[in-house]
Amino acid sequence: VEKLGEDAAVQALAAHRSDFLTNSDLEKIKGLGYQTLRVPITWAAFQGTDEKPTVLVHDPVYKDRAFVSLDKKELTSVLRTVHRVTGSTILLDMHNMPGGSSAGTYNGVFPHRPAFWDDEKTQLLGLHSARKMLEWYNDLAEADKDFIDGFTLLNEPAHMMPEKKEVMLNWMA
Repeated sequence: VEKLGEDAAVQALAAHRSDFLTNSDLEKIKGLGYQTLRVPITWAAFQGTDEKPTVLVHDPVYKDRAFVSLDKKELTSVLRTVHRVTGSTILLDMHNMPGGSSAGTYNGVFPHRPAFWDDEKTQLLGLHSARKMLEWYNDLAEADKDFIDGFTLLNEPAHMMPEKKEVMLNWMA
């Protein structure tokens, strides 16, 4: 972003995503016999629009952190291909939240301290992100819904942050 600008960063990540997973990779996964694949995504994954699906999304707490949203149609196509080739179902894992939601593990804002549990507006953005993911799912064709095995919110929420346990449990509820 600093060197080439936001549009170039978005294009570079989109190009990387388009050839990151190969048919050879999928055949190897199939050979290992996995029945369910956990696919991590960021809270910013569904922040684009139909007109501009892949956009740079800045973390609301840490402005030096940014993510690129996913093109929902491309995501569906990739997951459909993964299922077709491997036979596996998908567990879509919204792995992190704005401001970082866990310590001592990947949180999207490292080395900053996690701030998600400290700010109600950031927590609302997290809920909005989860809602957009579920809206994407609800809009899928029934055949595509068949290979989505489920969803998880947060990897190790408030991990190593016992003082955030109550706010985490309330948010998760």
